[in-house]
Amino acid sequence: MYSNDRGRTFQEYEGNPVIKHGGRDPRPLWYAPGKHWVVALYDEFEGGGYIGFYTSPDLKTWTFQSRIKDFFECADLFELPLGDKKYWVLTAASSEYRVGQFDGKTFTPETPKLKGHLGRGFYAAQTFSNEPKGRTVQIGWLQTATPGMPFNQAMSLPNELKLRQTAGGPRLTWTPVKELETLRDGPDQGAALANFRTELMEVRAGFEPGDAEAVELTVRGAKITYDVKKQEVVVNGYHRVPAPLVDGKQNLVVYADRTVLEVYASDGLTYIPFPFVPKAEDLSVSVEEKGGKAKGLSLKAYKLKTCWRHE
Repeated sequence: MYSNDRGRTFQEYEGNPVIKHGGRDPRPLWYAPGKHWVVALYDEFEGGGYIGFYTSPDLKTWTFQSRIKDFFECADLFELPLGDKKYWVLTAASSEYRVGQFDGKTFTPETPKLKGHLGRGFYAAQTFSNEPKGRTVQIGWLQTATPGMPFNQAMSLPNELKLRQTAGGPRLTWTPVKELETLRDGPDQGAALANFRTELMEVRAGFEPGDAEAVELTVRGAKITYDVKKQEVVVNGYHRVPAPLVDGKQNLVVYADRTVLEVYASDGLTYIPFPFVPKAEDLSVSVEEKGGKAKGLSLKAYKLKTCWRHE
């Protein structure tokens, strides 16, 4: 399909289909070094799960170039800097990803397949092309119950993706975009938690472990615990994921909505989207150090305005 009026109306191209393949979910992008278009798409080639790559000079004539195995649905491909080098990241619906190089025709991985998000109900995420500030910003589908809402399920917060060098190699990080600060409804109330009550909130806790065994946030009834010995975040006592200290410190960020938590740790190396419908009466935040005292514990808490306008 194409549009000559900036997307207000569309026409079917008479030469369809422009690509014949055994799959779905095309992800187009412009490959500047080769001055051609690329489509990465899910392809059930010979009964397997692949991402196939096709190229075109004009968006009408497409040539198959290569495919890579063991990815399922909703391909995405983007380039990110790391120091003075650039890498390409290939991901798909589960948010598992590989880091490597892409020459406009073939993706050459330099890592094994890596875990993306470490939560639940986050699927089929995509990044924006040509983001005005040059960032790589991703939004995912949150498969969460939405009782009483005039819509079904939700989308994640927009997260900026970056690469960080670790002992195991380059890894993705997820960070809530700075524009979310415009939703803050008043100043930080972390020093006055006894009077802090709201449905929608942003909570930030930073600390060095000291001799504490755990630091636990209770956010609208949900427990977000940092297990110091295991260097893990535990959500509601049972969902446990790795969250290493960064330079001896831990920073937890929690956004609580009416149907979901989004938890960030380890400066974005750990991202935990988590379906959660709190009780209506649970509107508070608290923090507790267990087994000892953490060093330099700081807490910020913000009430948030809704971004949903339902007429």
